[in-house]
Amino acid sequence: MSYICVNCEKAVILDVAATNAPEGTDIPENQAPNPSQQEFLQLRDELIQEFKEFLPNFHKYKPETHTICESCLHNIMKDIEKDINLEESKINSMAQDNKRLDEDIKKTEQKLEHGKINEAVESKLRQDLNSVIAKEQEQKNELEELGKLQISCETTEQTYWEETLTFESKLFLLNERKNSVNRQIKEIQNEIDRLNRINILNDIIHITADHEVAKVNDLQLGKKFNAGTVNWGETNAALGQLVLLFAILEFKCPGMKYEKIRLKPQGSFSEVIRFTHDREERYELVGPPKDELRFNFGLFTLLEAMTQIHHYLSSKLAQQIQGGPYDFQHKIIGENIGGLPFRYHSSKLDKWTEVLKYFAINCKNLIYYFSLYQINRQKNLE
Repeated sequence: MSYICVNCEKAVILDVAATNAPEGTDIPENQAPNPSQQEFLQLRDELIQEFKEFLPNFHKYKPETHTICESCLHNIMKDIEKDINLEESKINSMAQDNKRLDEDIKKTEQKLEHGKINEAVESKLRQDLNSVIAKEQEQKNELEELGKLQISCETTEQTYWEETLTFESKLFLLNERKNSVNRQIKEIQNEIDRLNRINILNDIIHITADHEVAKVNDLQLGKKFNAGTVNWGETNAALGQLVLLFAILEFKCPGMKYEKIRLKPQGSFSEVIRFTHDREERYELVGPPKDELRFNFGLFTLLEAMTQIHHYLSSKLAQQIQGGPYDFQHKIIGENIGGLPFRYHSSKLDKWTEVLKYFAINCKNLIYYFSLYQINRQKNLE
């Protein structure tokens, strides 16, 4: 809180801003002072009252808005010391005068004894002597009062500086604590940012294509080489996981929306929906298919969704960073992946299993491109 010096009328700011400190002189607005603050304000008011005869602007003094600055306090103390020294000089001079008067009195008394001075002169000298003694006593009393005032000022000044030092120490500790909290907040924020950059798709949808059959979360896609037929339980679940992957990519990419396609990830009974000429066609990605044509239309729709999300990510990466091209490992041309048709036929299960493997590898490429996009997007936001 700022005050105005009652002497020089300059603004005075007490540098203690810790409102939650146990003690302090800086009293926030709408908050009553605590006992320590009340005691400090009372001491300040008493000090200014004692110095009022040295303050030309004392008539403007208001305890709630005025104080006395350090510079004016020192100047007043200097003036008081000068007055004390002057009075001491006067007392010394008067002592010398008294000494001379005593000598004169003795001489006069000697003359009186010898009958050389009349009673009128003696009475005048006695009056002068009494006057000097009274004046000396008055100055001694004044000097004593000034001495008490000096001691009171020195004590008040010492108390003021001790309390100021205590408040500054507490303020320093509070600032240290604040800086420590700010550092902890920054560390936590950095950890949050680091976690936000982590691509969890690799953990949610883990794709492997190192063996004869691709797997999604350890669920095989298609038929093993020496098996008689497709493990449709695992294949349906794996296709559902890939539908979920494309749905997550659409949700996590700002402004991305599949054109004329909607995905419904439902585990082993997932569907893809295509909108054509204001019509809605649903295709179940569930095998063994009762209608191979409809099942293949569902696969083609899923392939088109892959193409659309790849176009989105590759264009965003080209804007963010130099490099590329960000192509698939197995090129997609029309309904073919890596030169093989992405089409189911019950008599060509080995070929279908192989093209499913290409499709799974391209899904891994998408996850990697999405991770790059997320990291660079976060950096740009920072």
